Amino acid sequence: MDIWTQIEHDHADIKALGKDVLGSMGGSGPASRDNQFDLFDTLLRRHLAAVEDVVFPPLEKQGDTSAVVHEIEQHHKSMRRDLNALDRTNKDNPEWTKEFEVVLQQLDKLCARHEALIAQARPLVDAGEGKTLGEKYTHAKLKRIPGGSWDWNKIGIGAGAALGLAALAGGVAAGAKYKKRKDESGEDPFWKRRGSHGDDFELRLQTDEDVRLISSDKVEGTAVVDQSGQKIGTVKNFMVDKYTGRVAYAVLQFGGVMGFGASYFPLPWPILDYDTEEDAYRLAVTKDQLENAPRFEEDDAPEFDSIEYREEVRVYYRP
Repeated sequence: MDIWTQIEHDHADIKALGKDVLGSMGGSGPASRDNQFDLFDTLLRRHLAAVEDVVFPPLEKQGDTSAVVHEIEQHHKSMRRDLNALDRTNKDNPEWTKEFEVVLQQLDKLCARHEALIAQARPLVDAGEGKTLGEKYTHAKLKRIPGGSWDWNKIGIGAGAALGLAALAGGVAAGAKYKKRKDESGEDPFWKRRGSHGDDFELRLQTDEDVRLISSDKVEGTAVVDQSGQKIGTVKNFMVDKYTGRVAYAVLQFGGVMGFGASYFPLPWPILDYDTEEDAYRLAVTKDQLENAPRFEEDDAPEFDSIEYREEVRVYYRP
């Protein structure tokens, strides 16, 4: 995939996730506002860094684009300052919501500036170079995932496993943010109370399950129930965004016998809340409402990379 398409996808994903943040509520589940903001924050920061690493260097040397690059770079810095200011507790109050709405307005302006810059740069790059830049852009984002700069092939891990570890790293990043908040509060973080070294913190998060991390084989096959507790289906597998490492969808398997004749529904991960009493994922959609939901058959999977399809899924399940 060329760099221009990747940036276009990133813009759509980040904007959609921003809307999800506004629609999310309090609590501690995957759909909570705190978790949704962490995902938004991580995705946006990786995007900004990748643009700076790959797009800016050649264009800042061009006389007709160097000034524009400098202005956009200042916009990036401003976005990061805003994200830092928003990364605090009590995200459900009106003041935080207003501040975040302003950030989304600034994001719209930034995306427009990116697209204007791309319009200038695109004619100068042939198709082959666009794909090469796309690979560099992907690598630049993976470097921002803890452990993402490793050469997976050199250590004998295939692409599928690498994506799984990248998704796990998203949880690691969230855990690290939790540690940072504890440090700033003046309270000793737990790794100090236990007498461990600070740089062991991320290693333990990668090996120990906590409230934010769970092994994928424990999720696949887990029941999905509606608000009344009636079983709708089971989790078949995950769809992982290969560029961000974030779980995009949990695929719900509904009906059929031993998997044959079943229908599959891509459910945006944030709309699933784990219910410990039911030992199932609770979904705010009834079995009847699934009749009109986006679905596919096992031998006829859709183009998940399509912006139109992803938007169709988001719009259907958006609160």
